[in-house]
Amino acid sequence: MSASFPGLRHAAVVSRTGALSHLLHLCSNERLPFRMPAGLSDTDKGDPLPGRRGFAKPEGIFFLGNQLQDGKELWLKAKDILNP
Repeated sequence: MSASFPGLRHAAVVSRTGALSHLLHLCSNERLPFRMPAGLSDTDKGDPLPGRRGFAKPEGIFFLGNQLQDGKELWLKAKDILNP
């Protein structure tokens, strides 16, 4: 069958690679040094809720820059900026 459709084998490899990449992303426990940018659908592991009830949704609105050691983004949320 792949002889009649030469791109079929390539499409199967690409789809398997994409599925594996998606599964690895779901299992990852990524955490940024400050906050996660707003608009992400994950939880922000750097912003725990009071009483150990889990983590807040990402609320980073101010991009501070990138960390020199590993290039991770540094985000702050409004509460971080306004509090002394």
